[in-house]
Amino acid sequence: MIFDLKELVADKGNRMADSRKFSSEELRALSENLREQRNTAEKLLKDRHGEDFNRPLAKQFVRDLFGGATCGIEDAEVREWYNETLALVDHVFGTQNLYVRRFIKLQKEHDVDIFGFNSFSTGRLLKDSFNILEDCIKQLEMKINITSKPKKQDRRVFIVHGHNEQTKDEVEKFLTKYSLEPIILHKQANLGKTIIEKVEHYSNSVRFAIILLTGDDIGAKKNTPHNPPSFQTKKGTLIANDQWKNAILDNLKKRARQNVIFEFGYFVGLLGRENVIILYEDGVELPSDTQGLLYISLNSDWQNQLVNEIKAVGIDC
Repeated sequence: MIFDLKELVADKGNRMADSRKFSSEELRALSENLREQRNTAEKLLKDRHGEDFNRPLAKQFVRDLFGGATCGIEDAEVREWYNETLALVDHVFGTQNLYVRRFIKLQKEHDVDIFGFNSFSTGRLLKDSFNILEDCIKQLEMKINITSKPKKQDRRVFIVHGHNEQTKDEVEKFLTKYSLEPIILHKQANLGKTIIEKVEHYSNSVRFAIILLTGDDIGAKKNTPHNPPSFQTKKGTLIANDQWKNAILDNLKKRARQNVIFEFGYFVGLLGRENVIILYEDGVELPSDTQGLLYISLNSDWQNQLVNEIKAVGIDC
């Protein structure tokens, strides 16, 4: 194996894992590492629990509490496996990635202090870890597919857009000017596919994605008042005045279409953060928990910034 897991554990915290770019060869080696960790989890589970881990949860909990195969004083082998697996996933996907957070959450859920012993349910920990590793392997295989694409696909850029046709057309023409090939979903053949199937089909042929966040919808948090109060009088029902209505409208925020947000997340997962750029309209509510992504205002010099970012990932334009 190219990557020594014990070295990754020792080095964890002294690097910016998610800033690293891997070659196709390194990605394949990392994929093999993940598969080995997954297979080890399966072996550890079988060695310790056999068929017992499939028992109903209520019976499993009793076994955990009063002793038995699923719980005991610190299982050093499982603990070592867990630390190595967490370091590997961190190294591959980055500290802030969902998979890393899921592994850390597992430790908190299953590392329980029972009667003063540092114990945890190895059965559930290994089973849940196995499922997360399956997701990690699938995600990494998509990354390998992206980095292994023929050079002719490097010039294809997917444009995710809402209802603002003017902005979409402007970005499309700009990309064409630099000999890039814009991919806009509704302009592609349906091929008898559903919308999500079309997205999956055509996204496999692109290297880069541009997300257009334009204010096509308005919305607010659930508890934000959105209807003016009404008053019962002898003459009937009266609605609050325009001043109240305007105050309500002030609480509503411009938002991108829901399909745009969905495809936004899809392309970040598929292509990686460095291959996705967000062009946003001023005043539009931006998604939360998206640190590390590049947002460029459409009211700025977005053309030059966009070209620089596309060049930075190795696309000639």
